[in-house]
Amino acid sequence: MKKGQSIFRLILWLFCFCMQKSAFAQMEVSVRSVALSACTANLQDEWSLFQNPAGTAFLKNYSAGISYKNNYLAKELSHQSFVANFPTKNRGVPSVGYSQFGYELYRQQDLFAGWSRFFSDKISAGLTIHYTRIHLGEVLGNSMVLKSRLGVQIKLTSAMQLGVIIDNPLRPKNGKISEGRSAAGFYAGLKYQFSQKLASYIQAEQISEQAPSFRLALEYSPVEHFFLRGGLASKPLSESFGFGFVWRQIKVDISSAYHQQLGFSPALSMTYNFTSHE
Repeated sequence: MKKGQSIFRLILWLFCFCMQKSAFAQMEVSVRSVALSACTANLQDEWSLFQNPAGTAFLKNYSAGISYKNNYLAKELSHQSFVANFPTKNRGVPSVGYSQFGYELYRQQDLFAGWSRFFSDKISAGLTIHYTRIHLGEVLGNSMVLKSRLGVQIKLTSAMQLGVIIDNPLRPKNGKISEGRSAAGFYAGLKYQFSQKLASYIQAEQISEQAPSFRLALEYSPVEHFFLRGGLASKPLSESFGFGFVWRQIKVDISSAYHQQLGFSPALSMTYNFTSHE
């Protein structure tokens, strides 16, 4: 039994090590965006710090949230996150966040600090500074990198919005574990609001040295404060689904992504909105 567990943990370590070169390029996604197949460019919620920081400009109240994602139903690949937002009257919205992925032989920790604001009634923009630390056991040690992310959201019409994310444009070196520079990413998407109940999202993205990928998602609210979500993504082909609801000052989101070879990745988050500080 112990031998089998050791082999399983070795396979997990090798899997994480192979992911390490692209780990610096991975964008954190909220539980809501998991259900939307990571169509992140046009989302506007408490978790936008991890995605398009321009989306936090719409927040009115202080808020805090926690989330948990169990990648492929393996606890060694679990992912935990925390976020907090502090809107001000005239100086934009500062935000902070933390996330952790992995286990003792491979652990990735991320710290986020961001700021966003409106530049007109149709344009919001934001900046995130992102520090990543990766631990690969006692032998290989740690690797650190400091990145930045720029985001813009533009209201094109009353029903259509454009979102753009430029991730890690300076491409700093990965650190002592991995040679070369960290990957940059470009994400662009459109949101179309068919009605108050139905919205669609489409997104294209390009990450350094990877093939372009495309995403499509729908969000439907059959009744007030309840949401159904689903999406598709290419490269690799995957599906996602989930739902969310709002109860007083609490938001709950539940979702799962499905990979054809690796299986399900369920996720849960809870977000609390404090009463207005104004």
